[in-house]
Amino acid sequence: MDLLGRLHRPTVAVRREVGRSVRLGFSENFVRQRAGDGSAWAPLAPATIRDRIRQGYGPGPKLFRTGRLLRSYVEEFHSEHAQRFRILSSGYQMEYGSDTYYARFHESGTQSMPARPVTLLSRRAENGVEAALDNYFGRVFRAAGF
Repeated sequence: MDLLGRLHRPTVAVRREVGRSVRLGFSENFVRQRAGDGSAWAPLAPATIRDRIRQGYGPGPKLFRTGRLLRSYVEEFHSEHAQRFRILSSGYQMEYGSDTYYARFHESGTQSMPARPVTLLSRRAENGVEAALDNYFGRVFRAAGF
C-alpha cells in the first residue's frame, strides 16, 4: 500500500487506540457528571429524583440507573456501543458513541429535558486521540522515508 493509501486507512490497532481514548473520555464525563468542556450537567428535576427513588435507584448519579447507557458508551464490545469507520473522499471519519435509542435525547436534550452531553471530550481525552494519531502518522512517514 502506498503512502497515500496508508494515510487514508489507519490500521485497526490505531482505530482501537483512538477508540480507547474516546471511551476513557466518555467515562470521565460520567464520573465527573460534566461535559468535556467542564460544564456541569444540569441537576435532575425533583420529579425525576422522586421517580428514581420510587423505583429503587436512589437520587443519582445522573444518566445512571441500570448502567446500560454508561456501558454502551465505554465498553468496546457492548452490543449498543457505536464504533464506525468511514472512508470519505477527503479522508476518513471515526465515530464513537452509543446506539441506545435514548442516548441522543440525553446528548442534545428535549423540550422538557436539558442536554447532558457525554460525547464532548475533555482536553485530556482529545490529547489521547491526538497522540494515537500522531504516533500512527509518524510511523507511516518514517516507513516511507520521511
